[in-house]
Amino acid sequence: MEKARAEDVDELRLKVGETVDLESLRAAVVPPHLMLMPFVETPQEVDLEGQDRLDEDGVHGSVFHLKANSPGVGELVVGFRDLQTSEVTHRKTIKIAVDD
Repeated sequence: MEKARAEDVDELRLKVGETVDLESLRAAVVPPHLMLMPFVETPQEVDLEGQDRLDEDGVHGSVFHLKANSPGVGELVVGFRDLQTSEVTHRKTIKIAVDD
């Protein structure tokens, strides 16, 4: 299983059936960002199999468990939404390619 941090990558390359643990962006728990929810939007070639929160105090973030399900290319988006306003406060796009 591959591991990656969204802050450190601009592109991911996987094979069908391969999984990756992708750590979300990180944001400090400070005003005005007291209630942020990490999110990921995946292309159809990749499934979100689960999500675990980061085990650190004072930091918003999580680890997304992703699995490549079919060949193709696309983009996944990671970021944070403010739970009070539903506004996207942080956003990053990562290119992804899934090979046979």
